[in-house]
Amino acid sequence: MLAIDIGNSRVKAALFEHGKVVWSGSAPDAECLGAPLREISKPGAVAACSVRPSQDEPLRTVIRELFGLPVAFLEKELPSGVAIRCDRPAEVGADRLANAIAAYHHAGGAAIVVDCGSAIAFDVISDEGEFVGGVIAPGIGTSLDALHEKTALLPRVDAAAPGGAVGTNTVEAILAGVVGGLPGLVDRVVENIRAQLPCNFTVYATGGESRLIAPRSRTIEEVLPQLTLEGVYLAWKKHTRQ
Repeated sequence: MLAIDIGNSRVKAALFEHGKVVWSGSAPDAECLGAPLREISKPGAVAACSVRPSQDEPLRTVIRELFGLPVAFLEKELPSGVAIRCDRPAEVGADRLANAIAAYHHAGGAAIVVDCGSAIAFDVISDEGEFVGGVIAPGIGTSLDALHEKTALLPRVDAAAPGGAVGTNTVEAILAGVVGGLPGLVDRVVENIRAQLPCNFTVYATGGESRLIAPRSRTIEEVLPQLTLEGVYLAWKKHTRQ
């Protein structure tokens, strides 16, 4: 089964066999994903979650041309099965629901997912596997871009580990503030959630920037890079009873 996650900046894919990832790849958009997908044999099914609607139809076209298969999108053709305890359930992204499915599968109970991408999105899952809400903050790349775009003299800086707590030049000062500081934001948000909701949360991190945030966080317990794709796979497995 081929699972695909259309994110804000990348389209990621993973091929599952008997619940294990045997191949993975990514590209900037659905059309570019066609090249790495030619490396794999025809899957039995394809499912996806998306937060970039402009890429949905291009993905359907690529998959149809390569494999002759339809794409089942989470919460469209593929039910998530997740109860959403929010004011506006329709506003909850499909990737958040995929994270909830996979995190509950791993934790067997309450969980917090810290998804580190363009935004740092916190997904809060109850002991019963319900999506009860979330928190959203700017991610590393977004913060770095904003500093450059909203100031006259600060340069554009690539995300990297800071050299120390205090920068001795402008680039290091920015990295110390953004990359060094955002893990503290993550810890404070997790502490706030735990203070409001007295559950025994397991805290997972996923997303491209988790490699920089998780090692500097006191509250993140495990990094699961394929968590969103795993959630798509688990939703498909449950729906089709494979």
